[in-house]
Amino acid sequence: MIRDKKSLKEYLLEDWDFNAFTKKDYIKNFFWKGKLAYLRNLRKLEYHINCHHKIRDAIRKLYHLALSKKLHLEFFPNNFGPGLRLEHPSCIIINPNVRVGSHCNIHQFVTIGNKGFDHDVPTIGDNCFIGANSVIIGNISIGNNVVIGAGSVVTHSFGDNVVIAGNPAKIIKNKE
Repeated sequence: MIRDKKSLKEYLLEDWDFNAFTKKDYIKNFFWKGKLAYLRNLRKLEYHINCHHKIRDAIRKLYHLALSKKLHLEFFPNNFGPGLRLEHPSCIIINPNVRVGSHCNIHQFVTIGNKGFDHDVPTIGDNCFIGANSVIIGNISIGNNVVIGAGSVVTHSFGDNVVIAGNPAKIIKNKE
């Protein structure tokens, strides 16, 4: 969680490195507000919320809302650890109570949410890959180093180092 300027800088650098952004991406995103602008604003919003900067927090929330509508993303502050990668940022919906570890790779049309109760949401570990059009719902936990295949519907918990896919999701392969 981002609580000071040092951790904000660490999160921003981790996101930059994990996404392999270049200076060209930075210049392009200066004029066209894309995923780099979205990730930077999300991290700065987390910082201002956690440090109780009310005016800056309000401004960042408005900018976050505008970028969310433009990119069709619904992320909330403090959901993700450092190193978030959005491969094709479009139509991704994340419940505000979901917790995802570091170095998570998310593709388009992903839904991570609940089955009806606010706190029945998934917890996802570090170094996870979530394929396109996947749905992860319920009070479940996904371990570290998990690959979730495209189009999967995950309703049960899975351990570390596995590849899962299908509807309902099953273990396809152990990575060990």
